[in-house]
Amino acid sequence: MAEHIIVVAAILIFLGILLGVLRLVLGRSVVDRVIAVDMLTVVSISLIAIYAHVADRFIYLDVALVYGVLSFLAVLAVARYLERGFSTMLEFMVFLLCGSITVSGLLA
Repeated sequence: MAEHIIVVAAILIFLGILLGVLRLVLGRSVVDRVIAVDMLTVVSISLIAIYAHVADRFIYLDVALVYGVLSFLAVLAVARYLERGFSTMLEFMVFLLCGSITVSGLLA
């Protein structure tokens, strides 16, 4: 009985991956694509958790947890990038590393 539940869960997860990729490709705005990538990370974390149960290797749950935290931080960084409206990705990376210092402020 438990095997059937795992198979159904895996099928639903792969359906979620398919819908996430579809939304990623057909997204009208950058925000739609960011949400699609975030959904794909959540679905892949679920897949990692199921694999940890099937393989009886629960160390993969730690991997899923770290992956979730990194995904959350990446979504926050992209949200900051979209909110502030940086002109280049380099300016955004410098902002992340140095606070509010801009590239032009570093060069001057």
